[in-house]
Amino acid sequence: MTQLICRISNTNPDVEILKVDHGKEIWKSVSVDTFARKIEKYAYKKDKHIKDKPKLVNVEIIAMSDNQVMYRQPEHKRIVTFQGKAYTINFPNAIYHVKYTSEKVTSISMYTYMQYRGIETKLYRFPMPNMTMSENMCIGTADRKIKTDVFETVESIVDSQYTHDSVDNLRKKMSTIKWFRHLKNNHLQRSDLKEAICNLKDLVR
Repeated sequence: MTQLICRISNTNPDVEILKVDHGKEIWKSVSVDTFARKIEKYAYKKDKHIKDKPKLVNVEIIAMSDNQVMYRQPEHKRIVTFQGKAYTINFPNAIYHVKYTSEKVTSISMYTYMQYRGIETKLYRFPMPNMTMSENMCIGTADRKIKTDVFETVESIVDSQYTHDSVDNLRKKMSTIKWFRHLKNNHLQRSDLKEAICNLKDLVR
């Protein structure tokens, strides 16, 4: 095994490097600038190697066609923001129906469900702010550009700060702050929701 041990001190302007190669020790001194360039070059190669690999997406794809995809994401802990304040909440079960071009996401429809039963799953309008009193998400000024893949872009949009001050898709309309505080320690319940609007099979072929 080969090891590199670096030592930087305020009494020596250079970086001292100890290379241990199968028990053999070799000392070398290099300037700080040279050391920094080597580290930067190594980091670039490592990052490039990672980016050359396909990215693992933690989603379950339900349906796909040209320029649209539908996938689900089970309830999970998520940090959301509103009016400059962050809240850690139990983010409800979500089914995303995303339409996009080669360059950007054009629209996001979101639904929630209580139990996933394949195409027989009952879907409800998603109980979060910025949902325009429908299943359509108000993307606003969030960056829609697809930089790596559509899933990462959707995650970035959902992570954007919420701007609507109320949650309209609940059985009883509630302020955004109150709803976020509720979801901090509670999970979404069927009694929180309005009636189901369709089954999953109504949205796929």
